[in-house]
Amino acid sequence: MMIGCIAITRDGLGDLWAFKDVREAGLDPVYQLGDPLIVGHEKITEQIPLNRIPSLMSRLGADHLAQETARSLEETAGMTHQMRIASMQRFSKQMWAVMCEKARETPKESTEVVNLIRLDRKLAIEESRQMTTATPTTKPDGKAPVEKTPRKLSVHNPKSTIHFGADKEGQKYGASNNPKRDGSASADRFNMYKEGMTIEQALTAGVKTTDISWDLKKGFITVKAVA
Repeated sequence: MMIGCIAITRDGLGDLWAFKDVREAGLDPVYQLGDPLIVGHEKITEQIPLNRIPSLMSRLGADHLAQETARSLEETAGMTHQMRIASMQRFSKQMWAVMCEKARETPKESTEVVNLIRLDRKLAIEESRQMTTATPTTKPDGKAPVEKTPRKLSVHNPKSTIHFGADKEGQKYGASNNPKRDGSASADRFNMYKEGMTIEQALTAGVKTTDISWDLKKGFITVKAVA
């Protein structure tokens, strides 16, 4: 099979599935909205958060690439997102070769497809709970601990558009004015936003629903509903 694109389930944490092209992936029930869909080696650093690449390579058994990409992230810490991407692009062809080797064709038997999707969603829910549940803190008055969870994303049309907010000085947020901690995974994901992109496009690029909820709450972005 000639591989034209690869989808990674569970927002990049799950299985790798090979497709001939984007159309075939879009018609396959295994591919879910929000899963990274990578069309060629040039798109790896666009679709997968940079800080997640070493663990992905390690999960695929490419320990040498895991070490090299981790070292690249350490060496470029503090640099601009574009410079970090350029540094990681040195390994893109090798990473793509590993991904093509490990990616599988999706099952065609309906029962197997349903079981696969059910398992994927179960794992995604468990991972989401682990990521969004904060460590309980004890109040000064000695009352019971309180768990803090991030605000959930309001229901928006996937076609609604995202626009940057502005800081206290009136400067628009964006790649050159990123409100997240430099070098963090959330900063990398914030750089995935493009002015006027749809929610659907943002999720496909690698932004998380929890990112959108938090960024809306903080005023880093706004969402404009479709007419």
